[in-house]
Amino acid sequence: MENYIAKKGIVLQELINRYEKASINSNSKSDIQFLNDKLNTLFNIINSEYKESLGDMYQKIDFRTSNEKTSFLGGYISNIAKDSNGKIKRYPSNNRIEFYTKSFCADNLLGSKSVGRRIGACIEIIDTLEHEFTHYFQDIQKQQNKISPGSIESAKQAIQSKLKYDDVYQKNYWSMSDEIGARINAYEKTTNILRSISDNEKFKIYSYYYNYYRNPEDFDRYLKSTAIFNEAGEGSQDKNYFFNQRAEEYIRENPDILNLYKTLQHEYNMDGTKKSITQLISDCKEKMRLALNKEGISDNQKTKLRYMVRNTYFELIGSRLEEISPDEAKQIESFLGRR
Repeated sequence: MENYIAKKGIVLQELINRYEKASINSNSKSDIQFLNDKLNTLFNIINSEYKESLGDMYQKIDFRTSNEKTSFLGGYISNIAKDSNGKIKRYPSNNRIEFYTKSFCADNLLGSKSVGRRIGACIEIIDTLEHEFTHYFQDIQKQQNKISPGSIESAKQAIQSKLKYDDVYQKNYWSMSDEIGARINAYEKTTNILRSISDNEKFKIYSYYYNYYRNPEDFDRYLKSTAIFNEAGEGSQDKNYFFNQRAEEYIRENPDILNLYKTLQHEYNMDGTKKSITQLISDCKEKMRLALNKEGISDNQKTKLRYMVRNTYFELIGSRLEEISPDEAKQIESFLGRR
């Protein structure tokens, strides 16, 4: 496997060397060209990294820089979206990452008079690309028949987001599991890249500029955020109820969504109905057996896979405890006693 961290570190160092000396001139063609060239280089490196790690699951993704100034620094556009009739479908186009160069030219970023702010903005370029690529990876995971509690929750939130993007996604930006996951993943990857281009002393300086730019208050806010807001802007602490309720309505009426987000097939039948407790227990037993007998992986990997299966189904079963029948309660008791 290629050393992608080192490759990304080289480009980051080139950005820092350039903007450590002077702020960007958004009216200079050479300045904008330099930035766009580095962005395309970084995109190609990260894209190659995901292509190698995803293998057969890889989906082609495009990259576009835009001079539009937005409240975002970048964005991920999935080829799965709502059509004019309110149906969620896959379009015959590639996924796309957009990068808003004009936003990065702002006077508090690359256009700042402060060296620290400009260095922080250079680091944030890496963070932004890693963040949006994480969304791309999350999108692919939802489409696979992979098993994890996070991917099932994420798929339900994706359905709701695509149906009511402005009303739901924006209001719940800090609480959406995909956003939390993308921030954490991008932060960890960016920190590793910083370590690759600096000694301990310089790493402390770069980290300070990076975290100063990111605004610790915002970082703390999304970690602590639990409230989910509905279309009327009314807060609710019951995140799962809100997203599950909306997702279940759509799945029930449009069961073909299960072919787009295959991870949901662990919880739903192909006709859009939710699986019974009996079905969930049976599925869990079978997947635990398959994990134990899976060839080509180590005992440690088998243990991790069984742990993932168990946690996923325990969460699915646990969310249904209020609606179980006495017979189902006995099945759960027996199942837990035998595991």
